[in-house]
Amino acid sequence: MISELKADGLVVGVGEMTKASIVVTWKTDEAASNQIEYGQGTGSDYPNKTQEDNRMTFDHTVTIPDLQPGTVYHLRVLTKDRIGNLTKSYDNVVLTPKATRSAFDLVVDNLSKSFGFLGNLKGVVR
Repeated sequence: MISELKADGLVVGVGEMTKASIVVTWKTDEAASNQIEYGQGTGSDYPNKTQEDNRMTFDHTVTIPDLQPGTVYHLRVLTKDRIGNLTKSYDNVVLTPKATRSAFDLVVDNLSKSFGFLGNLKGVVR
C-alpha cells in the first residue's frame, strides 16, 4: 500500500535559465521498487517515466528534473514488491513554481515605468 504521498515543485535558477523539478516522496507498507509516470497538464495519459529504482525500500523519494516553471503536471507513483505485484497511486496534480526574475530585470522594469525614456534600456543592455 502507498501512503503519505507528497509532491512538491521546486525551481532552480533565475530568469531564462530557470528549470523546475518535482520531488515526490511516499511510503510503502512493504519493501518495494519505485518509479513515477507523469505528463504535462491533466488527464489520464502518462507519456513520461522516471527510471525504475529496483532497490527495495519502505521510504521513497524520486525527483523529476528539467521541467518547465509555472506549468501543471500530473503524475502517479508505481511500486513493485519483491514478487512483482504492481501498485499504482491515484493521479496527483502539481503546479511547478514560476521562474523568478533577476534583480537586474526588476530594476530596469521599475525604472522604465517611472522614467518612460528608459523603456528601451532592457533591450540595449542584453
